[in-house]
Amino acid sequence: MCDTLPGADDNGTGVVGLLQIMKQLKNDTLGKYCFEVVAYTLEEPPFFATEYMGSFVHAESLHSRGVDVFGMVSLEMIGYFSDAKKSQDYPLKFLRFFYGNVGDYITVVRKMNKGPFARNFSGKYKKSKKVRTKKFTGPQKLTGIDFSDHRNYWHFEYDAIMLTDTAFYRNKNYHRSTDTVDTIDFDRMAAVIDGVLWTLRRMN
Repeated sequence: MCDTLPGADDNGTGVVGLLQIMKQLKNDTLGKYCFEVVAYTLEEPPFFATEYMGSFVHAESLHSRGVDVFGMVSLEMIGYFSDAKKSQDYPLKFLRFFYGNVGDYITVVRKMNKGPFARNFSGKYKKSKKVRTKKFTGPQKLTGIDFSDHRNYWHFEYDAIMLTDTAFYRNKNYHRSTDTVDTIDFDRMAAVIDGVLWTLRRMN
């Protein structure tokens, strides 16, 4: 079972990201926006893609209350990087010609018909130059593009993106006992988080 495995990248790195964002932004107003840091449960099977996912419950509660959501950022696996050739796979093989075959970057994942938040955030995040960044936009039916909590905000027509090291397309420790802390690139993971902070402080 997944809950008995170390889970260093999936999803210890995302939790670290949340904790650091809370710590660094505790005295920030972020302009006109109300800012929530939310940790979700039940993201994995057998609850994945059901109404029992914690993120579904949260997104549904926002929707039912008529809350105007500017955007959502899902911190998925953000700590595994490799500079080795052929360390990066894709759901479609031809994508390697556009994105390369080296897993040395973080990805900002957006769906087709992205909204103003996704465009604004992804553009600013890449501009921060905190970490090597690539933007990916694709249809929701593409395998992996909605394999995290942002999927439920898309369901309720909220603008959302996922930050990810691409999970099993790069990290072969995914859902294995080898997903241990010694495989994490802490310098680049910290840079991913710094990029989030830099971007959020400049959203408009």
